[in-house]
Amino acid sequence: MHRAHAARLAGASVFHGFEGYGTHLEIHHDKPSRLRKHGPCGVVHIDTEDQLRAFLDTFEDILSVNGVAVLDRVQVHLPAPR
Repeated sequence: MHRAHAARLAGASVFHGFEGYGTHLEIHHDKPSRLRKHGPCGVVHIDTEDQLRAFLDTFEDILSVNGVAVLDRVQVHLPAPR
């Protein structure tokens, strides 16, 4: 989140999970009070493809330890003006 903010990406959100599993297929359950330090989470970054690909290059330290990056092309649907 802090890296995305410093890189001035258009948006970022962190989603913490109460339960999840990874490569070892062991299901992890956790109490909400421990989620800051432990437990599964997902981070969503929003910006143009070029900006996200450049930003992804700065994540080698995180991805080499434990993580995966997924780039999805999306369509943005804005509400009709009132």
